Amino acid sequence: MHKKVLLVAGVIQVQEYIKNEGQPLLDDMSGHPGMAKYIEQGFEIINF
Repeated sequence: MHKKVLLVAGVIQVQEYIKNEGQPLLDDMSGHPGMAKYIEQGFEIINF
């Protein structure tokens, strides 16, 4: 199987596990976690 297919399958499994545990996903920006609230709290964002 192609590596990208395996990666996507793994991500879907993780998302399902998180949802089943009742934990919220960080998706306040079109499916991506927003950084503004962390910056406002004084965190420094390091992006790789």
